[in-house]
Amino acid sequence: MDEYNDHRLNVYLNPLSKAWVQKFKRAREAKKDFQDIADQCRTFFKGGSDFWKSSSQGGCYGKYMDEGHRPTIRMTMSKAFELVALFGPMLYHRNPQRFCQPRKSLPVIPGVFPLQQGVPPEQAQQMRMQMAQQAEQQIAEKLEIDKLRAEVTETVLNYMPTEQPGGGLYGHSRLAISEALITGRGCLWTELYSPPGSDQTLTGSFFDSVDNLLIDSGATKPDLSDAFWISKKECRVPSWKVEREYQLRPGSLKGTGESAESMSEMTEHEKSQMRRDGDSNDVVTYYKVWSKTGVGFRFQGRNPEGLQNEYLKKIDEVVGDHAFLVIVPGIPYPLNMPPERLQTASTEEIKQAFSWPVEHYKDSGWPVQLLDLYKDHKSVWPIAPLRPAIGPIVFVNLMMSIMAERGVDGTKDIIGVAKHSFDEVAAALDKSGTRVLIPIDGVNKSLRDMLEVWKSSPVNFDVWRIIDSVMHEIERITGLTDFLQGMQQTQDRSAAASTGKQQQMQLRPDDMSMQVESWQTRAAAAERHALHRYVRGKDLKHLLGDYGAWLWDTQIVPLPLEVILRETDVTIEAGSVRKPNKAREAENMQNMSQVVLPMFQQYHQATGDPRQLNAWIKRMAKSIDLEGADLEMPPPPPPPPQQQGPDPEQQAAQAQAQAQMQQAQMQMQADREKHGMGMQQMQAEAQQAQMNLYIDQMKAKASMEEERLSAEVARQEMLMRLQTMKAEAEAPKPATAGA
Repeated sequence: MDEYNDHRLNVYLNPLSKAWVQKFKRAREAKKDFQDIADQCRTFFKGGSDFWKSSSQGGCYGKYMDEGHRPTIRMTMSKAFELVALFGPMLYHRNPQRFCQPRKSLPVIPGVFPLQQGVPPEQAQQMRMQMAQQAEQQIAEKLEIDKLRAEVTETVLNYMPTEQPGGGLYGHSRLAISEALITGRGCLWTELYSPPGSDQTLTGSFFDSVDNLLIDSGATKPDLSDAFWISKKECRVPSWKVEREYQLRPGSLKGTGESAESMSEMTEHEKSQMRRDGDSNDVVTYYKVWSKTGVGFRFQGRNPEGLQNEYLKKIDEVVGDHAFLVIVPGIPYPLNMPPERLQTASTEEIKQAFSWPVEHYKDSGWPVQLLDLYKDHKSVWPIAPLRPAIGPIVFVNLMMSIMAERGVDGTKDIIGVAKHSFDEVAAALDKSGTRVLIPIDGVNKSLRDMLEVWKSSPVNFDVWRIIDSVMHEIERITGLTDFLQGMQQTQDRSAAASTGKQQQMQLRPDDMSMQVESWQTRAAAAERHALHRYVRGKDLKHLLGDYGAWLWDTQIVPLPLEVILRETDVTIEAGSVRKPNKAREAENMQNMSQVVLPMFQQYHQATGDPRQLNAWIKRMAKSIDLEGADLEMPPPPPPPPQQQGPDPEQQAAQAQAQAQMQQAQMQMQADREKHGMGMQQMQAEAQQAQMNLYIDQMKAKASMEEERLSAEVARQEMLMRLQTMKAEAEAPKPATAGA
């Protein structure tokens, strides 16, 4: 055994692989009803004798009748083939034109900006207008950059459909639409790829059969919003190729093709094919898993013992909710993280190994875009268009086969011959020629006595009425009416009746077309996601040139994914997918010609500008599948050189135009000066107001100072009087005369 399979870490990893294998088994059980109907519808698509084969060979007859009793003549109604042949080209005629547009910006209204407090009203209003102008300028600059990014992205998105291998997007979409019409679901997987011999990284949407899709058995919503994981089965891949892709040691997957677990995951057809080819040990069937519930540590209850171990718990904590695994039944470890590599890997390396190849979960999506024509609101699996008609189709298959067998048997004549005359009658009937002679023994015997011819009774005409009624029921269920195929059993009495039938006939194709357009829009958005994440300017230099590659690396790659997803809309041109109705387009163009064509002709005669007329010629030619380039009107010739002096009328007209221009310029200058004077007056008034405020403040300050000085002078005068009074009191009094 290989060292990978004997590694000690497999004790912790093997329960994880077995748990996922059990998940796949339960998912197939939940898908069984859808898968059975899909297989039956495929037999009606292929036709031939597939319907009448035994159950072990993939036939469907045994589901309804005893396999031991089969008609000798076996007919199969290929209604699925008819459905694909009529609706397929109608739904997808060419690759859609993809558009990438920035989100619309909000209008700037000056009134929403607040007024500054404590500022004069005129000045506050002026400040509000300035803020509004700045906001408008910022929005305009951002819009121009967003338009440039959208234009570059749109160029790349319209290049990818023609570049991807396998017939481009057209080839893969036609396969997916055919399977949607047969089984009810078509799948396009958004994947990265590199052209052979190139180091470019590109992206595309690739078809894979719905048979290889498994969905969480607990999910019930048609949009998979409640699913925790999905898986894509890769069948019969050479082991060396898988080893190279996941960097495994050569020979590590050798001998796993017929392991007990891997064989249990295969159908009887796959097992017989592997054994017949003799290379069952050299091929591998594996499952790619996109999980929104971690690596699987959180599985509990019905899972193998040993799943809830601390080693897996640590891995689950490092990886987080979104994990990608590659599981091979019988291999005890995920291929994208073998135990030998896991033993020495860092935390970041483990997280990177288990991360989704493209992080579609950031847009609440999956790597597969589903086309479901008829959803079942209680199941993740849709309803096949032919499912309601399977019972009637089986009945018609059986009855038509029985009636064909009855018709062949009815051509036989059963002849009863008397035993003693058998040899003579047989020899006579075997002779060639127009006359047959038979000797009659005895005069009283006739030819009627020797032989009798018995013919089978004719079929009751009621049987054909029943078959015809069931056929009409099938047509109503599937929409495959005679009118859709351009045939009518009776002629309509009026054009209005034909128009009404045609409008009713278009209801189902129009509804399917809208679903196809929505499906293609989702595929384009998923490709845009992968482009931003993994494609770089060097990969697009051949398409965009040096300047475009530089724009891609500087204006798109550095942006956060949320900006790419939220600020840009990806759409497709309405009606660009389905086959155009040429007859209706030509009729519409003819009807409009009576109104618009005279106006275009008058405009061309008056101005010499043929653009509108040429555009009309181009559309008219396209509506009837003609090349209109040689019918377009040439541009007017340049004016002849003037040999003589200037034309007085022309000079007068030029002088008048110059005078009007000068007058307009003078008016604009006067308006600017008036506006400037108004601004100066506003500024002078503001300065005068500030000066008046300053003068008032100075006056108040001077008044206060004057009052203070007056008080000080009064106080000084009071002190001087007190001192004088004190001096007079202390001075000696003069002696009187009587002393």
